[in-house]
Amino acid sequence: MWHLCNDVDVGMYREELTELVKLAWPMSLQYLMNILPRLVSQGFCGHIGKEEGDGVALSINIVSALGYAVLLGLSSGADTLFSQIQGSGNKEELGVVLQKGTA
Repeated sequence: MWHLCNDVDVGMYREELTELVKLAWPMSLQYLMNILPRLVSQGFCGHIGKEEGDGVALSINIVSALGYAVLLGLSSGADTLFSQIQGSGNKEELGVVLQKGTA
């Protein structure tokens, strides 16, 4: 073992890592739930044949590029507006932006 840094407090790093995992696990779970249906669809269609599996993979990429990217952009914009409107205390406008953002 190298002894370059003798004054490193391992407990501090452990606490920071624990806090980081507490903050990151919901987003990691959301990402997994977002990608799981595509993996399952491709897995099922992969049993049909090579050309069908290729078609599913291509269609998933097209839908991801055109559909999910637009929805992600709109939801990111709405997320910014939500925090600003919530901070101003205007509950009615928050409801309007929520309705427009999900429509």
